[in-house]
Amino acid sequence: MLNSNCKSSIKNKIYSALYIFLILLLLFAYPKFAISYDANSPDEVYKANTQNQKSLANTNSAIDGVSSTITHVEAEVDDLEKNTIPAADAALKVANDNYSKAQEKSQKIDRRMEAAAKDKDRIEKQLDLATKQVDAQKMAVAVNAREELHGDNEFQSLNLFFSASSSDDFIKNLEERENDAKMSSRLLNIAAASKADALGKDARLVIVNNLIEDLKKQSDESQIALKQAKEQAESWSNQLEGMKAQLVEKQANLQVQKQNLEAQKAAQQAEAQKIAADMAALASKGADYDGSGGIFSYPTTYHHITAPYGYDPTHPYVANHTGTDFGAPCGAPIFAAADGKVEMANISYNEGGALRVVLNHGVTNGVSWLTRYYHLSSFAVSAGQWVSRGQVIGYVGSTGWSTGCHLHFEVWKNGHHIDPMTVL
Repeated sequence: MLNSNCKSSIKNKIYSALYIFLILLLLFAYPKFAISYDANSPDEVYKANTQNQKSLANTNSAIDGVSSTITHVEAEVDDLEKNTIPAADAALKVANDNYSKAQEKSQKIDRRMEAAAKDKDRIEKQLDLATKQVDAQKMAVAVNAREELHGDNEFQSLNLFFSASSSDDFIKNLEERENDAKMSSRLLNIAAASKADALGKDARLVIVNNLIEDLKKQSDESQIALKQAKEQAESWSNQLEGMKAQLVEKQANLQVQKQNLEAQKAAQQAEAQKIAADMAALASKGADYDGSGGIFSYPTTYHHITAPYGYDPTHPYVANHTGTDFGAPCGAPIFAAADGKVEMANISYNEGGALRVVLNHGVTNGVSWLTRYYHLSSFAVSAGQWVSRGQVIGYVGSTGWSTGCHLHFEVWKNGHHIDPMTVL
């Protein structure tokens, strides 16, 4: 039980920490208002699109995190309701039953002790009466013996003789005197026997009383232990109910946060559509989105080149590199370099299983153009879809033949790959 308690406590601390992190993320990581930009400025539109896609990616990540936490909390509540709390309630019932039985046993012992005390009092009174009777008879015998010792019996015998009206009366008086002596002796014996019996009963009663006191002591000790077990069971049951209440409250708060995130996501998606419309409008005017003056926009905001186009004997896989590698963190958004149609969004087994996207930009002034994007971690588009310049088409990864997170970007002109940097 204690181990389960510790584990539950640790889980709650983890969930609480994650919950606080998500709240802070909501408070500080996301813009509270729509992105402000000049729709006529290609650079500002491009930056707004980049910011929006990052925010949208963060929102999706936060939604996933909240959903995962909700799942964990739901599982914890379910385990509490189906397993832990019923087990604690059963243990509490057993503890209460044992404690009640111990109380009943203690009450029976108390009644036995009370009856024994009454018996002892009665026996002590009998013993006192028998003792007094023995003492009285002893005194009478002693007086009679003293009288005989001092010759008083001879005087009493003469008195009996002279006081008798006849010889028969004298004999009768003498017999009565002897009967009185015998009666005193019998009473003395009866009183002595009564005293001996009372002493025996008293001795046995002391033994029984001591046994009952020992049982009472054991009962009290057992009752204390069972009471402690009962209190521990009650405490554990109350703790579980408290944990459940906290989890249920946290679950409700997380649901609210998820709803807020979903609303924020909807707003960001609506903003993304607006930005995409502004980008399409600028594209129709031939505007350049990154200010470089090239045919294509950069497919990522990370422009650091980790492997250039062309012959490179140091490349880990191919000496003749057909594209440009941009170093970027996994999960960073990848943007369409120009308007076009998604020809492919699949796995390239020629690249060791890399996820790729191929865009067909059509024919301009008799020249056909394709751009290819490799090693993605996930897709944001699917084959057959039309995309606009600057639209997110996937996310940076390290799939296939790759030594780390990066984007391999290719530009194909009339069916042949060329150096991408000449048209960016």
